[in-house]
Amino acid sequence: DALVEIVARVVTFPIPPEPGGRASVMLLDGTGGAVDERSILREIVASGGQVAILGNADSTTVPMSEIQVHDAELAEVARTIAERLGTGPPRSVPLAEATVAITVVVGADLAPAA
Repeated sequence: DALVEIVARVVTFPIPPEPGGRASVMLLDGTGGAVDERSILREIVASGGQVAILGNADSTTVPMSEIQVHDAELAEVARTIAERLGTGPPRSVPLAEATVAITVVVGADLAPAA
């Protein structure tokens, strides 16, 4: 556990040791930059994820964070991410041509209080 925490702090975008070694994650900011993305990245990495896509959500006013799992085999990683971030449970969203296994949309609930 200590090694996982160290890796999460030091290596924000780890490369999996073998194909399929980590769950690929798309991280989308729905706050307009009001969150510390590095802290979110650390939690994803510590949960067994690898951020493959980092971008902005469709809206910069997403009130609640959401975790979507696109690959049922990686539902446990999605649950761990949800627990570590303190969000609601992941929602299953099967996609025909998913390029990632999990999508994390960060909402205002994870932004620091002003």
